[in-house]
Parts: sequence; structure tokens; C-alpha cells
Amino acid sequence: MANIPMIFVSSPRLDLLPEREAILAVLQRLKLPHNSMEVFGADSRPPLKKCLSEVEDCDIFVIVLGHRYGSVSEPEGLSFTELEYRRALECKKPVLAYIKDESVRVLPRHFDNSQTGIDKLRELKDNLQRQHTVSYFKSDVDLVIQLAIDLKGIAQNAEGASASEAPPRLESQASREAFDDKRSAKVLVRPGYAYDLSGFQMNVEQEGYQVTSIDRPLDNAALKDFGIIVLTGSGHKGGSQFSSEEIVAISAFVDAGGGLLCAGQAWSWCYDQYGNKPVELFPLNVLGRKLGFQISGENVGAPNPDTADENVFGRFKDWKHLDQWAPSRVEATAAKVKPVLEDGHDVAIAVSGEYGFGRFVVLGHERMLQYNPEIGASILNSIRPKASGV
Repeated sequence: MANIPMIFVSSPRLDLLPEREAILAVLQRLKLPHNSMEVFGADSRPPLKKCLSEVEDCDIFVIVLGHRYGSVSEPEGLSFTELEYRRALECKKPVLAYIKDESVRVLPRHFDNSQTGIDKLRELKDNLQRQHTVSYFKSDVDLVIQLAIDLKGIAQNAEGASASEAPPRLESQASREAFDDKRSAKVLVRPGYAYDLSGFQMNVEQEGYQVTSIDRPLDNAALKDFGIIVLTGSGHKGGSQFSSEEIVAISAFVDAGGGLLCAGQAWSWCYDQYGNKPVELFPLNVLGRKLGFQISGENVGAPNPDTADENVFGRFKDWKHLDQWAPSRVEATAAKVKPVLEDGHDVAIAVSGEYGFGRFVVLGHERMLQYNPEIGASILNSIRPKASGV
């Protein structure tokens, strides 16, 4: 495999337009070369020959299926997608397969309207499930996060197989950024639910941090002057869902050395009166799939001061638990993520971790910052970017 792999994206188009656009946008942002029908130019060859030739030249074959079989090529009687997949198998290409979860509600026009198409689609899905470990997705953001994780896994496997061949850094395509003292002290806050975090802001500003709040999408331009991001997004008011471009920008920021603080409870997100949404789609959890944490739908107990990690919270012990607020359990889903605070039953309600060159802390409720603003500077100090070379 080349140092920077060529990726071919194959899928029916009509029912998967948002997913295809999200995948291509992320691959472009990651600066990974890719091929698909969207980037084909004019060619003297028939469309099928052009497609199969591009499959032969790719390093990784990505196939995405929804509820339609796709355009059929005659006289083969098979869809372009299936023919491309068969050629990938013939050429022994690594295959990443993704299928839309059948519980997702879709428009009637996005279902195949012929019994032949329905049957062939089922056969193709069954074949994918027999041949590969298939990932199921519920949204375009869910899909691209899983794809980024899988691409990283392929790169790591390639690295292990050949020490002389260094695969790309798939998250950021960049080494550690330069964070001088001035930039590392700048904090960007994007609030979700409107908890009063003025005490937190006052605490960190007294320690020399400069805080700026914004309520717009986060991209590379928005992040370039800051050293730390603070994201809050609680349950029923969880803020707008992160776009795939934001997920890439935030994770690349941390990967390159930036600090990240997340705070939010997810249990009310799952309540019937707030839509009974899957906890996996809680905004911070979409980012967590990339970084290695999940805020659960389970509400747990008050902080146990004796379990607080001094590297994150300093020597603070006077935890306040007013209004009977309940944090969510926070799960570590990656090796470099660990609990740093538990409740009275040894359940984690905060974790800290590393991602690339950067560090992050996740709290199971915004009220942990609202009622305990004294912990603010200690947390930011624990994730503050280090100078390059340190």
C-alpha cells in the first residue's frame, strides 16, 4: 500500500446522497486521494470499464449500502456497486463495508421499488456480512466517524506489518502544531445548554486564560488562534449536532496538540419527553467515538472527592452537589483514556485521555463546572498544549 492510500467509494447514489457528500468532504479535508463517480471526468471508455479500472488502482475499497440496489449494468444484470465490489475482491483490496441501520426512517422513494432489486440488495448485504465485519450507521455523521476510525486502523495495521513503510496520520495529516504561551492560554467556548458558567470563566481568567464564546460551527479557521476548546451540550438542549466537518476539525485540533474539555449529561437525551434519542447520537458522543469516550444514558451519584485525580482537579475536595443534579456515567472506550473522578459507587463520572499530541477531559454534567468553578483552571492546566518539542 502506498504511504497515502487511494480510496475508492462505491455505493448506490439516489438514497445515499448525504452520506456520499459527507464521506467525500471528510476525505478532502484529510487530504486523502479518493475516487468516485463525483470526481470522474470525461473518458473514452464505457462507464463500467472506467469504474472497474479505478477499483483496480485503489488501495482501499469502501462500499456503502442503504435501501436501494442501484443502477444495473447490462448484460451482467448486476449493479455497478456489486460489480465494483466483485472486482475489489478479485484484486484482493481491503474492503470497508457500511450498511445503513434498518431502524432509520427513510423516505419511500429511497427504497427499491422492484422485487428483483430488493432480492439482489439482500443477497449483496448477506454476502458482505459473511465476508467482512460490517459497520452499521444511523446518520451521515455516524458513518464518517466510523470510517475515519477504520482508516486509522488500517494505517496502524500496515505500520505493524512493515516498519519501513510509514502510513499517513489519517486524523490530521499534520505533525504537532506550534502552541506558544500566548495561543495556549486562549480558550474557545461553544456552549450547548445555557447553564451559568460565569464562575468557571472568572476562575480561569484569574489564572491568566483568555476566554471567547462563539455560537457558530467550528472549523479550522475558527480554531487556529486558540489552544483549548470547551464544549458543553446537555441532554434535552444538547445544542445542534456536530457536522462531519466539525468532527474532523475538532479531532484534528486535538490530534495536533490542542486541549479539549467536554461537559454534558446524556441521560435526559434518552427520555421520552425529549425524543427518546439514541445515546450514541448525543452530540458529544459523536465526537467521543473518534476520541475514545462515551457519555452514557445512565444517571449516577454525586462526586466522591477521594477519587478525584489531582493531576486534573488539583487538591480540590469541596465538591458541591446542589439541586440534586445527577451526572452521567462516562465510559472510556480507548486505551489512553482513564477515569479521573467517580461517584460513591465507583462509577466513573469524568475521564481524561490523550489523542495524538493533545489531551482532553470529559465531565458527566455541566453542573460540575457551574457549582464547582474552582476546578476550572486545574482542568485547563492539565490539558493546556505543550510547546512544540516538549
